[in-house]
Amino acid sequence: MTKTNFKVLTNGLCAKFLRRATITALWIFATSLCISRLDAQPANKSLSVALKNPKTTTELYLNEQTIKVLSGEIGNLSNLKVLYLDYNQLQVLPDQMAKLLNLEILSAQYNQLKSMPASMSACKKIKELYMSSNQFADIPECVWAMTELIELDFSENKITAISQNIAKLQKLNELHFNNNNVAKFEPAICKLTALKALYASYNKISSLPAEIATLSNIEIIDLANNEISTLPASIGKLTHVQKLFLNNNLLKSIPDEIGTMTVLKYLDLDMNNLYSLPKSIGNLKNLVELKACHNMYLKSVPPEIGNLTNLEALYLNANDLETIPESIGDLTNLRELNLTSNRLSKLPASIGKLQNLSKLYIRGNNIGYSEINRIQKLLPNCSIDLIEKDKEPQTTADDDY
Repeated sequence: MTKTNFKVLTNGLCAKFLRRATITALWIFATSLCISRLDAQPANKSLSVALKNPKTTTELYLNEQTIKVLSGEIGNLSNLKVLYLDYNQLQVLPDQMAKLLNLEILSAQYNQLKSMPASMSACKKIKELYMSSNQFADIPECVWAMTELIELDFSENKITAISQNIAKLQKLNELHFNNNNVAKFEPAICKLTALKALYASYNKISSLPAEIATLSNIEIIDLANNEISTLPASIGKLTHVQKLFLNNNLLKSIPDEIGTMTVLKYLDLDMNNLYSLPKSIGNLKNLVELKACHNMYLKSVPPEIGNLTNLEALYLNANDLETIPESIGDLTNLRELNLTSNRLSKLPASIGKLQNLSKLYIRGNNIGYSEINRIQKLLPNCSIDLIEKDKEPQTTADDDY
């Protein structure tokens, strides 16, 4: 082997070795970072350890530690910004919590709390407060002093009313009070003009105030599983709403003004008492998913539904539909169509234009075999659900032998 060849060979081996060494070094460095982070976590999960460095502790995670009594010494953590107390057995929070003047996030979900210390009104820097799944009968007064709040969650409690003081939380982006016993939609909520998401499902709300129109920045409204019988026409002014959940209420009609909510992507009207859908629903051209199933008095769908050219999923099952409009064929982006359990005897020929349709549910109708064959020819690449569950073959123990 010549000196030149040897030099080329050694240089190549060195380069190869260096590449491997670099990769190995990077892997060791990354692994050491992970290990150091894992090693650091236990310190953040122990109050006693945190109290050894009270000035430097900024985050403390005491989740799932079966804590029944939280030591008042926690008040010594003067620079604490994040505190999680979820999934414990707390019945009260110590008064010394009021000393946590730098606290920004407090979560005490899944405990047995009924109140918060009044002195916690001093914790004015809190931006996120999560108190779901406790025993609160109302939202504590101290909360109304936390004017920096961005997210507030008191879902799954025993709250019967929302105080008008909620209007003081002018920076609130998200409000959760679902799964309570709230009977009235407090008009003061409508003063939260920064609100982007409202979750109030599973309550006993019977109506909405006309002032709801002032929630000009709201994007998500969840009022499912309430007792709402009518919607104010002013709901049409909520032109930033993308998701609207009104399922499982007592609605008999939807106001025409809903057609001005043109950025809507998801609309759920399932399980109401609707007799019809407004023609203006055809204006919701950004709609991706529409649910209007389980409305036993709904006998027809307006032809304007064909204008929903971005629609990908349409659920009209368990209604009283006898016909489907020809315009259904204009829903060229439709991927799933559920017409189960209606009174349909045929589908329009235009359904053959739905070449993106991958799932069609038509069982539980009056559709005969010849019509089924026609539909299958029109939609050769679509999975069609035809079989009634109650007519499926019954398997017995004897069939296994």
